Amino acid sequence: MTLKHRLFLSILFVIVNGILFWKLGVSVDDDTESFLTYAEEIKERGIFFKPHDFWYIAYPLFIILMTSIHDSLGMVVFGQVALSYLALMSLYASGKRLFGNPKAGLVAGLLFLGFFMISFWNFWIYCESLLISLNCLSIYFLIKWFKNEGNLGNYILGILVIVAAFFTKPTGIALLGGILISVGFIFWVNEKFRKVRWAGLIGGFFLFILLLNQMLSTFGFVEAYQMGEVVYNVHKLADKDYATWLILEVPENLFVPASELPPIFQFVSIIIGNPIYSLQLFGTKLFFFLFYLRPYYSLAHNALALAVLLPVYVFFFHEMIKGSISKPFKILVFGFILISILSTSLMTINWNSRFLVPILPVIFLIAANKLGIVFQKGLEKNLIPTT
Repeated sequence: MTLKHRLFLSILFVIVNGILFWKLGVSVDDDTESFLTYAEEIKERGIFFKPHDFWYIAYPLFIILMTSIHDSLGMVVFGQVALSYLALMSLYASGKRLFGNPKAGLVAGLLFLGFFMISFWNFWIYCESLLISLNCLSIYFLIKWFKNEGNLGNYILGILVIVAAFFTKPTGIALLGGILISVGFIFWVNEKFRKVRWAGLIGGFFLFILLLNQMLSTFGFVEAYQMGEVVYNVHKLADKDYATWLILEVPENLFVPASELPPIFQFVSIIIGNPIYSLQLFGTKLFFFLFYLRPYYSLAHNALALAVLLPVYVFFFHEMIKGSISKPFKILVFGFILISILSTSLMTINWNSRFLVPILPVIFLIAANKLGIVFQKGLEKNLIPTT
């Protein structure tokens, strides 16, 4: 059965990615240039800290690796597609291992391919494809470790994958945060660590805050609050009809923190200083982010996104609340999803909804078992005659 599942998913992967390659080829956009420039600078100078771009450094390094094999952007896309296939197979294996049910892995894989905007990013010189794949592989290793199936080899490889995910995009901090929260919980409930748990928890918290402060230093979140933007840079298209949905009215007495404050203090201050406005802005961003909706997308696009995501979210929450997954792993997933959502909805959501896709495979994985059971029961009810 497992072999048949893998073969079916492999054939479907070729079909989906073949169609997308036919439609997209090798695609570039505004941010592509910054990744290529940083890659060239690293080749000339070696690895160095470049403000803002450093938190994406795994992707320029990936570009360097692939172009060293063949100097073309097509080779980068080939590498992204190959990693995406590994991600798909790891997602299948994760579902099988997590639930003890190959059909859960099959459902997770079908959702991964069926929500084709995940595979869509394989053909862009953007870091989304790499982050999606690394998140899937990271979860695969983490499940093995939670199931006590770790050994020296997969610990070394898994840690390297998790570190690479962290340095692929600033939102990679969500995976680290989820791991730290889960480890903190394990420390807290285990009596063996009673004497050091406070030190560990406080140390992990301050490490996370220091990293977050450094990352925030080059993001213009204060300016975004001052403009009332829901989608990044939408103020440049304020004359469009859809912009009325994506730009909020800014209070005349908006509190703006002093620019000399550390970024994390500016971030907290502007939220606390403008509670009602911050809640409105956050809620609007959260809505458009979670449901993959945009007022400039077609009605069919928005309806299809809702048709897929709404039941998936329901089954995800059902599994997280009532499912048999171990509590430490649930906490890891909860931390990862929550930090991913907050880091986007409190900052900025992007034009093309690409910030959601790196977390969707994990949501699909958790929802897959119950979704598969309900679907199978529905088939049996409709196909098996009753007497």
